[in-house]
Amino acid sequence: MVASNEIEFGAELKSVQPLKRRVFRAGSWTLVGHFAALVLRLASSIVLTRIFSPEVFGLLAILLALNTLLAVLTDIGLRQAVVQSPNAGNARFLHTAFAIQVLRGIFVWGLCLLVAGVLLIARRAELLPSESVYAQPLLPELLVVTSLSSVILGFTSMRTYTATRDLRLGRLTVIDLLSFVAGQIFIVGLGLLTRSIWSYIAGLILTATLTVLLGHIWLRGSKDGFAWDKAALRELSHFGRWIFFSSAVSATILNGDRMFLSALLSPAELGLYSIANNLVSVPDALASKMFSSVAMPTLSEVNRSQPDRFASLLSRMRWLSDSLLMFIAGFLFASGEAIVRLIYDPRYADAGWMLQLLAIGLVFARYNIAGSAYMALGRPQYLTAVAIIRSISLFAFLAIGFFVLGTRGAIVGIGLHMLPSTLYMLYCNRRLGLLDLRLEILMIPVLIAGWLVGHGANAVALTVGHLIHG
Repeated sequence: MVASNEIEFGAELKSVQPLKRRVFRAGSWTLVGHFAALVLRLASSIVLTRIFSPEVFGLLAILLALNTLLAVLTDIGLRQAVVQSPNAGNARFLHTAFAIQVLRGIFVWGLCLLVAGVLLIARRAELLPSESVYAQPLLPELLVVTSLSSVILGFTSMRTYTATRDLRLGRLTVIDLLSFVAGQIFIVGLGLLTRSIWSYIAGLILTATLTVLLGHIWLRGSKDGFAWDKAALRELSHFGRWIFFSSAVSATILNGDRMFLSALLSPAELGLYSIANNLVSVPDALASKMFSSVAMPTLSEVNRSQPDRFASLLSRMRWLSDSLLMFIAGFLFASGEAIVRLIYDPRYADAGWMLQLLAIGLVFARYNIAGSAYMALGRPQYLTAVAIIRSISLFAFLAIGFFVLGTRGAIVGIGLHMLPSTLYMLYCNRRLGLLDLRLEILMIPVLIAGWLVGHGANAVALTVGHLIHG
């Protein structure tokens, strides 16, 4: 009865709201929500860099990298499976997915405990470079507490996935914003009182808790429960095996830079890199949010109902996302140093040139929407191949860059590492009939325009920076 009600609700919603209207509303919510989060994150970052030293941000960078790495390494694509599956209205299917998700959260915490123990033993045995981030005495216990968020997030309601599937993103966006704001206010307040990194860790736990609770309380749909349905397990495992391999390699890509640099740099140097990476990841994260929350479910629905429209719809989506990312890439490459000098105190000045070099990566990040297209077409193996190529090229480019030009060369390598995977994606797009050569050519002037505007803004930022900092 519950399952049929869910199906009827989804069918009623889709009949009342045509796809184009739902896509527009979903995209609007995503843009507004992420833009608001961007402003709040930037304001919080400016305040926190005046509370904490670069060394603290270096520790936070490796903590989040380790936690994310272990979480993504165990990802079996539950969210993507629910969004893509025709059985997402079936209660036993959702309850089985929920049970797996809870077990996975506990397993991730166990892995973090194991890693913390290994770090503790390695430090006591003096197996780690004494000045590296990994050798910091507080790191193991910080990792144990931070990773509790994995257990909490394991109880995330399946309603968040069904809401994404149906492009009902309004409440999801508000939940994310409320949780983020509450967490940041808590971090800033406690940070001002204690000046301790533990205030940041407590804020992360609070954010995760609020996100889960609000999802269960406020989102519409059937209640979550536990089940172990064999048919659901078969479907989830069949879809998830490709996601697992892709996620395992993607985890290396997303966190491999900080994992590698943590063995080479001091906490302060890694903290500067973290600041630069956080800034350049803002447009990348916005695009990724749009790709996963809007593009993937929209393309999935079009592929199910009107497959002949798939290529043209993807191309229209890309005109907007590619233009924004190319313009921002050019802008940041020209004005990165001035931007950092304007908004941060002098201790963080070296993050400026890092921001400029990392902006190169946005030129290639625009192709990530192809990953959503591959998922919508039921071709997760393509995404796995992309992830493998990126993982290999990340470490190769980073290592070569570091040993040739030191830290600066490593940053250049990070900025360029997606080039080989981009060439492969162009090949895949051509095979699938998704390649738009006209779009590729016209993006070059957009990049140049961003670079020219960045140079213009550079002079203004330098003048304002001198007025603020003297």
